[in-house]
Amino acid sequence: MSTIIEFPKTNIRAIGQEKSLDEVQAKISHAKEEYVNALVDHHCSTLLANISLSGIEIEKDEFMKDFAFTVETVRSSMYRSVGLDHPLHEQIDQAMEVADKEEDEEFGSTFPKIEYVDDDEDFFDE
Repeated sequence: MSTIIEFPKTNIRAIGQEKSLDEVQAKISHAKEEYVNALVDHHCSTLLANISLSGIEIEKDEFMKDFAFTVETVRSSMYRSVGLDHPLHEQIDQAMEVADKEEDEEFGSTFPKIEYVDDDEDFFDE
């Protein structure tokens, strides 16, 4: 016994198919955001665990406040690398610039040498 399934005669929109370019771009941006946030959560929680295992007291409020800022800085950097905006971008751009690059022979990598911009000398003194 065979069952015949009729093909739909009306125009059916495929699941996940967007109506406009704006919707597609918004969906891509959202996917990038979720991906970067997952990476940041994973790597920063691993970093925090390693810092704790190295004997640094991580339970203090001051440390957690500073580390939360570090996490947001990492998130900001990764957002920028995938073309997403982050609230820290403007502050970072105003506060520092890449002056040069230094070779690290031990790791075989190049690291940026950062200089603080002199426009606002009190930026980090508060």
